[in-house]
Amino acid sequence: MDCQLSSVYFDIAASAGWYSAIAGVLAGFALLYILFPLDHESAEGDETETGNAVVVFTCAFFSLLILAFTYAVLAGRTGDGPVVGVAAHEQLLNGAAFGLTTLLLLFGLHELLGACEHSEEFARVVERFLAS
Repeated sequence: MDCQLSSVYFDIAASAGWYSAIAGVLAGFALLYILFPLDHESAEGDETETGNAVVVFTCAFFSLLILAFTYAVLAGRTGDGPVVGVAAHEQLLNGAAFGLTTLLLLFGLHELLGACEHSEEFARVVERFLAS
């Protein structure tokens, strides 16, 4: 028996280009949130939480920057045969890193909103919604 899925085709290179663009946009948001706590004045007790948020967003920024480059390299892998298998494996590994980096962004948002003394209840509801 020979089972082939000739009508189902997933273009790894095209999807990797989109993932690279999304990772670049999220890296820009992470950079914005690195600069946001450093730009505003905070109370003395809030410096630890603000510092934690900056560290988390810095880690997320560099992770997203590396992911954007690796997805861009993956977008250039075209061809048949073993190249497709290597590209599928790389996309799987990059996807796991992308998911963990997204969790870093959510954790940084939690730290940032926890540091804000005047954060509204609406911001906490949005945070809970995004985390869930």
